[in-house]
Amino acid sequence: MKRTGIATRVLAFYVTVYVTILYFPVLLLPVFSFNNSATPKLPLSGFTFKWYESLSTNATMHAAAWNSLVVGASAAVLSTILGICAARAITRYSFRGKGAATGLIMAPLVLPEIIIAISLLVVLLGLGLELSLLTVIVG
Repeated sequence: MKRTGIATRVLAFYVTVYVTILYFPVLLLPVFSFNNSATPKLPLSGFTFKWYESLSTNATMHAAAWNSLVVGASAAVLSTILGICAARAITRYSFRGKGAATGLIMAPLVLPEIIIAISLLVVLLGLGLELSLLTVIVG
């Protein structure tokens, strides 16, 4: 079925408006980072680099950035290894429960991250494990 010209234009307009509304606040964040005011508001009260200067001297932010890098790199490597192993097993072998295994592997794609995170927190606390970078990486 071929789309009519008006339907294509309406869809293109709708997608353009939707994406603009969705990403406009994200595009404004760098602009507000140079604002002299402590709160993000318009009109801007002046141009400054003071937020970047305070960021460069804040040890807590450095530690948080380092933790993010460690968790991100570790989770990426671990996820890649597990994903390759799971993909090979699913595609090359026939076994009972293959559909269930595939569904379990695909579940994080459709479940909101907050649901997974809270469920993982409940399980970890129920097991009496301490929360750490390792639990974030493995989770």
